[in-house]
Amino acid sequence: MEARRGEFVVIVAGYGAEMAKFIASNPGLESRFDRTIHFPDYSADELFEIFEGLVREHDYVLDPAAAAAVRTCMRALPRGQGFGNAREIRRIFNNVVCNHASLLMNTPAPTKQQLQSITAAAIPNSHVATSVPASEGTAPTTRWAGYL
Repeated sequence: MEARRGEFVVIVAGYGAEMAKFIASNPGLESRFDRTIHFPDYSADELFEIFEGLVREHDYVLDPAAAAAVRTCMRALPRGQGFGNAREIRRIFNNVVCNHASLLMNTPAPTKQQLQSITAAAIPNSHVATSVPASEGTAPTTRWAGYL
């Protein structure tokens, strides 16, 4: 990095506290990274736009009730340590597609419109963390209600 300074760019990315620990792990790293750029989390509207982009990219269409349910989901997402922003939206999208497929599983010959139209029934209706009782000898875990 030092011998070819100015000829290339090294980008490291991660959560703030973890990146600070990484940079502090080697005394020479701090002087080699001249700039830190903090990107704030996406807003619920921006997350919805990302979701809509995935829907279009994969040739699906959200019906109005599904779009409203997704917007509600985006507002309810917990924004704690490790929140994945667009990565979380991709995970939710994949779950919605699985839910959508499950809803059509018993449809003998689904039409193209049925295959492409994501309805509100495919959108998980609860994104609130729920406590799952612990098995004997283990601590309680958290799961996301409404996901497959």
